Amino acid sequence: KFKRPYITLKWAESEDGYIGPIKNKLNLGRVLWLSNKKSKMLSQKWRTEEQSILVGVQTIIDDDPLLTSRLYKGKSPIRIIVDPNLRIPHNARVLNTDSKSIIISSSKKKIDGIEVIKNDFNHEDSLISSIYNQGIQSVIVEGGRKTLQYFIDNNYWDCIKVFKTNKKLNQGTPRPDFNLNNYDYKMLGNDRLYELFKN
Repeated sequence: KFKRPYITLKWAESEDGYIGPIKNKLNLGRVLWLSNKKSKMLSQKWRTEEQSILVGVQTIIDDDPLLTSRLYKGKSPIRIIVDPNLRIPHNARVLNTDSKSIIISSSKKKIDGIEVIKNDFNHEDSLISSIYNQGIQSVIVEGGRKTLQYFIDNNYWDCIKVFKTNKKLNQGTPRPDFNLNNYDYKMLGNDRLYELFKN
C-alpha cells in the first residue's frame, strides 16, 4: 500500500532525556545499556521478529555494535547501515558473517564481501525506496538521534517502542523530538515501556 517496509522505531532514554552519553576516547566502541535486563532481552526478541535492523554509520563508529539477536534464540535480522560517505571502519563488528549486512551509500567505493547499494539521497524518500527495492518487508530502526529523527520528521513509521529508564546521564545525546507524555506505558521492572501504533 505505501510502497515501503513496515517500520518500527526503537530507543531507550534516560530519566533526564538522553539516549546515550557523550562519546570520547575512553568509551568509544562501548555500548551503554540504559534499560534493565528484562528490557534488553525483549529488545533482542524484537530483532528476531523483523527482517532487518537499521542504524546510521555514526552508531557503528561510536558503539561498534553487532546488531544481532545473539541473546535470544532466533534468526538475526539483515543489518542495514546508512553511510552516505562510506565512513564505516573496515574492522567494524557489524561487517562480520553473523548475519547479512547492507550499506546504503552515495560513495563509489566498495567493501569486499559487503553489498553497497548506491543512493544519492537527493529526495526524502530515497532511503526508503532503497530498502523497499531490496524486497525488505520490515525494519526496526535502532539508530542514533539523527537517524530516528529522520523517520519521525518524515512520518515514516508504523510503530514506536521506547524504554524510559530511571537512570540519569546529566549530559549526552538528546532523545528524539517526540512527545511521549500523552501515551500509556507498562512497567518492565523499573523501566517504562511505551508502545505506539499508528491507526
